[in-house]
Amino acid sequence: MKSVFVSFLLSLFAVNTIAQESMRVHFSGKSPDITNFIDALLSNGDEMGEAQSLFKSYWTIYKKKQELPPAVKIKIDKPNGYVSFNHYYAEDRSNLFIETCYWNCADGRHKVIAQVIASSRDGRPLMGQYDGLTFYTYDSKTRQMKWTPTPDLCGEEFMEYGLTDGSVIRLPQVGKDITLKLKTAKGMRNFKLKWTGSRFLFVKN
Repeated sequence: MKSVFVSFLLSLFAVNTIAQESMRVHFSGKSPDITNFIDALLSNGDEMGEAQSLFKSYWTIYKKKQELPPAVKIKIDKPNGYVSFNHYYAEDRSNLFIETCYWNCADGRHKVIAQVIASSRDGRPLMGQYDGLTFYTYDSKTRQMKWTPTPDLCGEEFMEYGLTDGSVIRLPQVGKDITLKLKTAKGMRNFKLKWTGSRFLFVKN
């Protein structure tokens, strides 16, 4: 289990090093929507990983209302605070999937944003260099969004399981809980990160 934990930390480091600084969230109206958070996440320039850089290039095309190639799909669900990006590579039958969503915290001031980067080939999940689950916290008073360490929101028990080939993390488009499939000593098992209003409770199914 220790080796799995170490690999999980390395994968998180690869993802989280792209988002250490505060990001200004620009929006009109009373509060930001999911597209404003995406704009902020994709504003890191050269510090972004390869997966997010690819997402940014097509996000820019999408926002200009230009046609995307058939291999690229972007889904925006503003009412549910959800965006997904999907890029299929026919040459090796692999797929890059990025989804982002947010939760309103019970204090009325903060929002928690999550982003998952997931790779697969022939429908089988793989652990790519930038794959993983990353969290950010938005403060409505400062209009700043900051990277938030995963243990701060999910607890240490979740971290002990780690991510390996075959692991699956899905963010909710509807509902509030993150669904997981993680490797255990007894094989792959289903789990949830259950939203409590300020953080997540790691629940074994």
